[in-house]
Amino acid sequence: MEPQRIYVNERGEATIVCGSCGKRKTVNVRRHMAALKPVNVSCSCGFIFPITFEKRKHFRKSVRIPGDYILLQGYQEKGTMTVRDLSRTGVAFEAHQDTRMKSGHMVKVFFVLDDRDKTEITKNVIVKNVDGRRIGASFADGDCPKALAFYLMP
Repeated sequence: MEPQRIYVNERGEATIVCGSCGKRKTVNVRRHMAALKPVNVSCSCGFIFPITFEKRKHFRKSVRIPGDYILLQGYQEKGTMTVRDLSRTGVAFEAHQDTRMKSGHMVKVFFVLDDRDKTEITKNVIVKNVDGRRIGASFADGDCPKALAFYLMP
């Protein structure tokens, strides 16, 4: 069984949802945060399931959204991409071609959310990490567009 990813807030609390009965419980998990392997949890209904702890500040949603980017400094580079995940503070995407992006570069990204309104997102981002064609970046202004915040709600 695939472990359920649990997000931990700044107080060390996490809400665990049973995959069988749907019961929710918020508990302090600070003493379990160092666990590198999944932790087994048992629900009052008898269901036992594995969980792992996500220590990021914000929920990260996995997506597959096509888009474009422009490298704003250094080289004149434009390209297509697929957004792989989104959060309130940034984006991870995969460039469709080799890229000269490096950590610290400013990039403008364009994509359309697959929400009901087909919301267009255009943001400047700062590259934080590069792994081949996979790029992790944070929003340059630190501001999460309202439509994106609603899109990310679980």
